[in-house]
Amino acid sequence: MKVLLVEDNQQIMETLADFLEFRGHQVDCAYHGEAALVTLQQQRFDIIVMDIMKFLLKPV
Repeated sequence: MKVLLVEDNQQIMETLADFLEFRGHQVDCAYHGEAALVTLQQQRFDIIVMDIMKFLLKPV
C-alpha cells in the first residue's frame, strides 16, 4: 500500500515510517499540511496518515 505520512514531529515521523515500511508499505513523508497538499498534487496514495491538527493550514 502506498502511504502518505504527514507528521510535524521528526522522531514520530521516523518511527511511524519505519514501522509502516517494516509492514511492507511504501511510505512518503510530509512535514506539514502544505507539503502534504503539494505531494498529493504530484502523486496518488492509497491512504494518508496524519493527526487532526496540521500547522500552516487554516481551518475551513
